[in-house]
Amino acid sequence: MVIDVTSIVKYEGAKLDFMLELKPPQFTFNGIDVLIEAPMQIQGSIVNNGSNLQMQARVNGEIQVQCDRCTAAMVEPIHFEFEELFILDSEGANKDDDSIVLNNHQINAEHLLCNQLILNLPLTFLCNEQCKGLCPECYADLNKAPCNCNNKQIDPRFAALKKLLDE
Repeated sequence: MVIDVTSIVKYEGAKLDFMLELKPPQFTFNGIDVLIEAPMQIQGSIVNNGSNLQMQARVNGEIQVQCDRCTAAMVEPIHFEFEELFILDSEGANKDDDSIVLNNHQINAEHLLCNQLILNLPLTFLCNEQCKGLCPECYADLNKAPCNCNNKQIDPRFAALKKLLDE
């Protein structure tokens, strides 16, 4: 889906408001498959500042991921705001700039949403703050029941500290 900005390109100070519902494709982030079942809402505005267009937008939606501790499937609400700058004239673009050169007076909203989603996702996903995760030996879900493993083994790097505590 594209946002056509032809109506504001020629008029400095012109503003275009938009509201879209997009369902980006499934992708992998940090080794985790991210599923998007329902469309995400993007609402914002684009203002012509003369040599560039400035977009301000808000994204709301949900993604389906796995908990990083216990691997249970979970739904994570997504809410964030972002700004993006689009250069109207490719000659005025700086290679080191984070701006995007606008082609054909159209903004690829799906591509923009995917990029912003990746930038704004949390680094870890937890089903809840008290999640105990999986047993490192038998991989039992410790949230459901304790396991019978002898998981009192101490990391060899901390064995010397354990001896000090025992004395």
